Amino acid sequence: MASSLQPKRNKKKRHNGLPNSLFTRLQLVMALDDFPDQLEDASSSYVDSYDARVLGSCTLAWHLPTDPLSVSNYRRCSVIPGQVPYYVPPLLPCPLPSDSRPNSRIVKPTHASILPLLLTARQVRVDVRQYDFVSERNSLRKFMLNDEDYIISVMRFDNTIFLRRHAAYHSIDRNDKGYRFEEMCTTTSNYLDGDYHQLTEGRIGELRTLILAETDAIKQENGEAIELKCHKNLPGKWMQHDWWSQSYL
Repeated sequence: MASSLQPKRNKKKRHNGLPNSLFTRLQLVMALDDFPDQLEDASSSYVDSYDARVLGSCTLAWHLPTDPLSVSNYRRCSVIPGQVPYYVPPLLPCPLPSDSRPNSRIVKPTHASILPLLLTARQVRVDVRQYDFVSERNSLRKFMLNDEDYIISVMRFDNTIFLRRHAAYHSIDRNDKGYRFEEMCTTTSNYLDGDYHQLTEGRIGELRTLILAETDAIKQENGEAIELKCHKNLPGKWMQHDWWSQSYL
């Protein structure tokens, strides 16, 4: 699987942790932009039939193990079920929390792991083998948007395909306005400094999907998930598509 764009070439020997020689083996399977008519005809039925259902949750610590295969280390930095961050409407006008939080920069592991998904599925007794695709949400988002180069590892066991995206960023700053906005609109975690994720099953066409999706907030009165966004300017069309895909999945 590959994006409809050709991978960028540069002088570095490695790209997102993978050797550049690997990209000479890539073949373009299908450019989605080549088939606009079929996609327009089918898109509404795909959206209507997704039928997302939350099966479980976990809270995943900010600081993650460097080894993506270390089950014991990932167990220690996960809480299942997760502590729900309930939505708290801020009283306006309300300034963002201070951006002077110490040790705010979090270094992400070089290699992402789908162990949090698998551990959560096991805890809630979900058999991942009954799904066609098992993935973090971001991998499916890349396919949906199809507007940039990306790297996704693909592995199949029997009839189940596992996806793992290689992130282009290596750290995050919790003093960023987006994180401070989320903090302003949610309850505070009491026992683990980390993100809340939901294990969600869905259906895209005839394919059954199981994803782990970071969830910003939950409405306490009905359990509905909320995606919180903060932007100093009016968002462009691309950004709106990205936000919609996150909420949809």
